[in-house]
Amino acid sequence: MVGVQLLDVSDGSRASQFDSARYPEFLEIIDRFESDLSFPALIESYTTGTHPYFQLQASILSLSTDNGERFYGCMLDIIKSFEDKYPRALLSPASLPSAGSLPSPPMLSHVHNGLPFEVLERIFTACAFTHNYIRLRMNADWQYWVGGIPGKRHADLYAFAVECAVSYMSHKWGFASWVVGVTFECWPSTPAPFFFKVFTRVREVVYHGKSCRLRSYPVIGYPRILPASVVSLRIIRCCLRAYSIECMLALCCNIQSVTIHSVYYGHVMAPLARAFTAADIAKWLSKRRIKIASPCGALELYPPSIKRLSLHVPDSSYVINSTASDARGTPPLLLQLFPESSPLPVALYYLWDDKAFPVCLCLSAVQDLELILSAHMRYVLPRVAMHTGRHITVLRLVFHTFSSAPTVMCIYTDTLTAPPPYVRHTDALSLSGFVSLLDLQIETAPCDIESVMLGCATWCSTARLQRDSSFTLCLSPADNRVQLERALTDRLFLSVLGGTAVNDHRPLCGSFGLGLRTSSSSADQHELRTVVDIFLARIVADSSVCSTVRDTLFC
Repeated sequence: MVGVQLLDVSDGSRASQFDSARYPEFLEIIDRFESDLSFPALIESYTTGTHPYFQLQASILSLSTDNGERFYGCMLDIIKSFEDKYPRALLSPASLPSAGSLPSPPMLSHVHNGLPFEVLERIFTACAFTHNYIRLRMNADWQYWVGGIPGKRHADLYAFAVECAVSYMSHKWGFASWVVGVTFECWPSTPAPFFFKVFTRVREVVYHGKSCRLRSYPVIGYPRILPASVVSLRIIRCCLRAYSIECMLALCCNIQSVTIHSVYYGHVMAPLARAFTAADIAKWLSKRRIKIASPCGALELYPPSIKRLSLHVPDSSYVINSTASDARGTPPLLLQLFPESSPLPVALYYLWDDKAFPVCLCLSAVQDLELILSAHMRYVLPRVAMHTGRHITVLRLVFHTFSSAPTVMCIYTDTLTAPPPYVRHTDALSLSGFVSLLDLQIETAPCDIESVMLGCATWCSTARLQRDSSFTLCLSPADNRVQLERALTDRLFLSVLGGTAVNDHRPLCGSFGLGLRTSSSSADQHELRTVVDIFLARIVADSSVCSTVRDTLFC
């Protein structure tokens, strides 16, 4: 802890000298500190404030007015230096300078006291009633615009300076108490979540990456422990750098909503390239004293709290788009989130180096479930229904398809072993286990509609008889009129909307909606709408249908 004193900013002269030369020194102090701690001790350093990052943050917030202004000015100088040197890293693609024009720095005011104190005080007082979320954002292509390693290090320093400036301003003007959400959009990695100690009422945290020309998603570095107040976590297109979100949610015993959307290397400990062996992962976990229970019969650390779960899988990379990539990511994830009561031979296949997903996230109380799966992963639904089917009332299923062919070809590479024989394309889809299902939402391609609708016909919960029940089908893509006409078959839809032997003769008494996801022009959409209207008129005229048909929605 002696090294932390080297970065003490309590002195006015030091407060104005925190620059790019001192930041790497600060990172080294943090690395040495964290390398000597077990994971429980690391959590304790977060909660007690003994972590070097929070010690520095506390010294910043305790500065006198003059020294605080000096430090704040130092952070603004770092911010302005990055903005002047890499203006395109901060601008959105739509606002980039036109060809032939010189890019100019963003017109931002770096003097927070440019207005009278009375005016600023009224502004921040009013913001408490209008703004309660903080969003830190950079251009999705910022790694491209900053160039090599020096530019990326400058971006990391810029992100650190922005977070320090936000922390200081929130403390100075007293708006930390009404911030309830923090979003990081294409944001560089920083040593720790800056809001952990400052914003004590944060309930929602979002890490959002976007597709970029370098195909390089934002990295969430280890450790990234979230405060206990967080009830909603969304991770979209990010890389967890070979550790799972169990570390992030170690303190969040009241977590209610979890969204995992295209998270690379986060579902399993080892990347798809198999760069880590099982021994490497066991050593990594042992060093941090993280105990991982078997997915089969795992004990629950906290009472069930998650009410909404959204899993967008598979998370295969651009160059690996096959069932083999699914076999390494999706099945181990689902086997651990929805465990069997006893080990099965089919589950033992995955109990090797994939044991690090948070089995402590008990999902037995989930009521709203969203799954985005490739078409050959439908066999997992009975497992999901067995574990959560009693409570789920809202189910969203999005099926991606590789092609309209009846089978899916596996692409095997040197770095991926073949999946087990049962990971294959199958038309089996059963919803009979969801006994409380009230709202069913399906998105699929027109070429797969027959197998999907036959599966939807197995929805036999008594909730179908209620007036507030709902079935929504979205066809994506739906740009071809001929293909759409072939997909809209009366027999398939009547098997879902009407009462048949498959669904225990329980007709859907609520509403039915049909959506089309299309990129067609307005004229083509009018033609598609005509096809849909004719089809819906036939459905409504059938005596076995008692559902209310909603207007067609174009997505």
